[in-house]
Amino acid sequence: MKNAVFFSALNLYITLVFSNSVPVVSTNEIFLTNLSTNTFTIYARIFPVSMAFNYWHNYDMKTVVPNANFDYINGRNENYQFITLSPNGSQHGWGHEHEGNAGEYGNIGYGIYKIEFSYSNNFSTIFDSILVEYDWMNNQIPPGDPMFDLSIYYYENTLDQTHYFTYDWAGPCPTEVVPANRLLRHYHRCDIPGEHRLKNNGPFIYDDSHNNTYAYLPLDMQSDCGDENMMSSIPYNRYGLLTMDLIIKKNITGRGF
Repeated sequence: MKNAVFFSALNLYITLVFSNSVPVVSTNEIFLTNLSTNTFTIYARIFPVSMAFNYWHNYDMKTVVPNANFDYINGRNENYQFITLSPNGSQHGWGHEHEGNAGEYGNIGYGIYKIEFSYSNNFSTIFDSILVEYDWMNNQIPPGDPMFDLSIYYYENTLDQTHYFTYDWAGPCPTEVVPANRLLRHYHRCDIPGEHRLKNNGPFIYDDSHNNTYAYLPLDMQSDCGDENMMSSIPYNRYGLLTMDLIIKKNITGRGF
């Protein structure tokens, strides 16, 4: 993992403190760091905004590497639904199924995930958000390769009370300000040769084969309900978000004239 970049004009340094710490130290792949030197504590949560696939490339919210009751690829459980980031603290975050390790606050999978940031733990107001997209990478990025790690840093300008985020991927890519479209793509980490490639849609499966019994659309990323973490016949109990990059391919046969 890269060290955080220090901005001398802001006289910032890194130490992150989490009030919602979990007892198991794990391998994270997304790190969030609050570099505010003011008194601002920020809260962050993550959830999928596209179809999400687990380690076996199945449309299945169950993680293959559960940790501390984080059993799903939605970065939360019943007790820890967000991360608390105090100013001047240490970094914490989430893991990814691709690594085969359990993240400290659970894992995410393949797909597009949205990270929301708030100044209140009830998320009544979202002051910013960032999208992170992971395509299939088995043949491009072997598990355990440090190029997988993503660090996101929160800064505050104490003069005018504005904020901004920077990010970097482990490796040769420089630290940059999060782009205006708020989308970070693992398959295009930066413009340096070898750090970007075409998106690979991979062998992801949406059916009931390969022990995948979750052929309901959409899965519910907000409920922790044993083996029924999917859409229910009770609409007010469950809902999911399918807002980005949904492509359905199906063979269509005509009548022959």
